[in-house]
This record gives sequence, C-alpha cells and structure tokens, in this order.
Amino acid sequence: PSGCGKTTLIRALCGLIKPEKGNIYINDQLVFSDEKRINVAPERRGIGVVFQDYAVWPHLSVWDNVCYPMKKHKVPKEEIAKRAAYALEQVRMTGYEKHMPAQLSGGQQQRVAIARSLVSSDELIVLDEPITNLDAKLREEMILEIQMIQQNIGTTIIYITHDQEAALQLCDRIAIMQPDGQICQIGS
Repeated sequence: PSGCGKTTLIRALCGLIKPEKGNIYINDQLVFSDEKRINVAPERRGIGVVFQDYAVWPHLSVWDNVCYPMKKHKVPKEEIAKRAAYALEQVRMTGYEKHMPAQLSGGQQQRVAIARSLVSSDELIVLDEPITNLDAKLREEMILEIQMIQQNIGTTIIYITHDQEAALQLCDRIAIMQPDGQICQIGS
C-alpha cells in the first residue's frame, strides 16, 4: 500500500538514507551494518536507480545524461561510447542522442533514465514506481520494455510499485509489505 515504506526501503538499500539499525547485503557484500559501523557510499554500491520523477538532468543532452555515471566512475571513453549506445538501443532511444530532455515526452525521459541506470550497474537496478506518472497506454508499453530489457541483459531488477497488475505482469518474485513496513509475504 501507499505509505508503507517502499521508497524508504529502497533509499536505505541504495545508501541515500542511513538506517538506524540492521544490515544490508548486496549479493554477499555487506554494504551497511550499524553494529560493524559499515556504510558503503551510494556510488560504490553498484546500483542503477530510476525514480518516479525521471530525474534526468535538464541541462544535459540524452547522450550526456546516459554517459554521466560512467564519466564519474572514470570509465574509458571508448567503453563509455559502446555502453551508452547499447543502453540507448535497449530502450529504443537511438537517434535521440542530441535531444535535450525538454524536447522529449515523459515516456522518452523515463527511457533515458532507464538507459542511465543500465550503464550504472550490471548487478542491480532499482526502479521506484517508474511508470506511475505515465498514461495507461505508455505504462503498458514501458512494462513490456522493462521486461524485454531485463530478459536481454539478465540484470536483477527491483521494481517498487503499489500497482498489483504491473507487479504480477513484470516480476518473477514479489514481496508484499504491510502498512507498517513489515514484509508479510514473499513468493513467485
């Protein structure tokens, strides 16, 4: 349900907020422990993130938006070009490299944000209600695109939503949270 802590959980996983207690593992790597005083910085957790509000930089072109995380991690230029082109191809945005976000529809901006997350991580991508702001037809298209991208690249995707239909259509494992934030059920 809305307000149960889905976004808070994701922000803790990504390192954007610091939990009061507990441990967070990504694969077998401990990235947070209050007891052991471990708190790996968000940029070192290897997570690609797409938020509900797209979060594309309005002053950067589509190409520069997608390349930004790789430049921050000092990826070699030829590798940046290869990975950015592949990511844009995966989200069907080839040909839009020079466009600015203001020239794009909401769905196109969201695809740019997804492409940026694809180049940010091979391990884990978190999508926090990425299609909520889109119209019904575009939501359906984006669910199919996210499904196709996941199948093509094989990356683990955590998809946060209160839309049960989208979750059932897209996910192969689902965790259900109660209003108090407790996980009450996990299954296929």
